[in-house]
Amino acid sequence: MIRRLQPDVMIRDRGVGAWGDQTTPEGWHPFDLYDPRTYGGKPWSVIGGTGLHPGYSPPEVQRYPKVEELIHKLVTIVSVGGSLQLGFGPGPDGRFDPKVVKLLEEIGGWLRVNGEAIYATRPRSVFREGDEIRFTRTKDHKYVYAISLKWPGEALRLTSVRAREGSKIYLVGSPRALDWAQDSNGLTIQIPTQLAQNQPTQHTYAFKIEVAGP
Repeated sequence: MIRRLQPDVMIRDRGVGAWGDQTTPEGWHPFDLYDPRTYGGKPWSVIGGTGLHPGYSPPEVQRYPKVEELIHKLVTIVSVGGSLQLGFGPGPDGRFDPKVVKLLEEIGGWLRVNGEAIYATRPRSVFREGDEIRFTRTKDHKYVYAISLKWPGEALRLTSVRAREGSKIYLVGSPRALDWAQDSNGLTIQIPTQLAQNQPTQHTYAFKIEVAGP
């Protein structure tokens, strides 16, 4: 009946098994590149709370993570092919805790600048380098986003990406093209002091790279 009324609806598979369209692991995600065979080829979305759990907890017991922890979780999940549902609930008076509102506003501010590295992207075959770098790519394979979970310092060095010759590389949110060079050891993106002192966002940083091939 649901599908007859709304043919484009997506139903999660909890409680309906094979009749569902989407699976929703709770509080965990694949640490390796997502294999669609794991969930029968279904899209997947991690359910996670902004605090102790997705609902309401009294302020005296509620503990919220730092905003960078939630952004890092989002970036990592998207890099392996999933999406993130953050849960939060109102208190007895119907109001949301100002602390969770502030968290969501900060995440929203980060996404307003860096959303192109998250929305409508796809996982890349090499989805990470070390502990600090995650990758996403555009659907047409033209661009790769190297997302650094911390400020990379004077240069960002990548071993699995080759930029197209003559192309420009940007830190998302900044209009200035960055100097770069590459050799058999990989790609090095120079980060000028002025940019380091005027970062477009905090916590996590996305570099847009036009790549030489898929």
